[in-house]
Amino acid sequence: MKDELKSKSKFVCIWETLLTYPIFFLLYPVLWLSTITKKLLPVLKYSSLGLHVYNWLENIKWMLITILHDKNFKLKTANYASAIVVDIALGIFVLRLLQYYIEDQPSQLLLDNAEKVVETLKDLINWLMGVPAGLKLNHALNNSMGKFFLYHIQLWWTFLTFLKPFLDFAFKILLLFGRLGVTFQISIIADLLALASFHTYCIYVYAARLFNMQLKGITALFRLLLGKKKNPLRERVDSCQYQTDQLFVGTLSFTILLFLMPTTWIYYTVFTLVRCLFYS
Repeated sequence: MKDELKSKSKFVCIWETLLTYPIFFLLYPVLWLSTITKKLLPVLKYSSLGLHVYNWLENIKWMLITILHDKNFKLKTANYASAIVVDIALGIFVLRLLQYYIEDQPSQLLLDNAEKVVETLKDLINWLMGVPAGLKLNHALNNSMGKFFLYHIQLWWTFLTFLKPFLDFAFKILLLFGRLGVTFQISIIADLLALASFHTYCIYVYAARLFNMQLKGITALFRLLLGKKKNPLRERVDSCQYQTDQLFVGTLSFTILLFLMPTTWIYYTVFTLVRCLFYS
């Protein structure tokens, strides 16, 4: 029995030694990379890949520290290690599969799909600038908003075509991340989708801000017509006596904003639906 215990203890010591040194070797670069990504987190949080890299490094750090503490693989650490191995294997398999079936360069493929999105949005805005669904919109505001959005789309498309040489280099770096696992590839696809539809998001933000400003203006002017005013200090609505010229200007402004609201609402609704389609 004593000989068996001694042999087991020797085996355990050898196993712990063989396990500890590689873990120490891996832990220091992981800690260094984790520190860098933590400092860059205010920038990385706007990217799905950046957030995934940060969380992945944090999980790797937790796994390595836990293994060093336990000096063995427990159930959680073993499950996570096996998940990483499976993730990397699937990532390499999917990457080889894509490289086999897709002959074009990734940057050209991105630009081709982005061009389809641009043409679709141009057709959509041209439709909105007409008589969408039989609705009669304010011609001046509709024409101004449509031309502004068309200019923004064309500007974004010009920017993408100008960036094509840089995109080729960026995709080479992204392929390196893609070999780290299929979850990295999903994050890269999410970022590419966000890049290709960034102009759609900008148009949505413009329309939402304009709609919100008009809605707040109509609400404030409606209080003016009722002889009331919002008191921000006490966070309540108080009665207020307005002069005749104030009521005249308020009524005129309320009428203008009210009749311009359907045009803004149409753009806001359409691009909200477009944004939901992109991110659904």
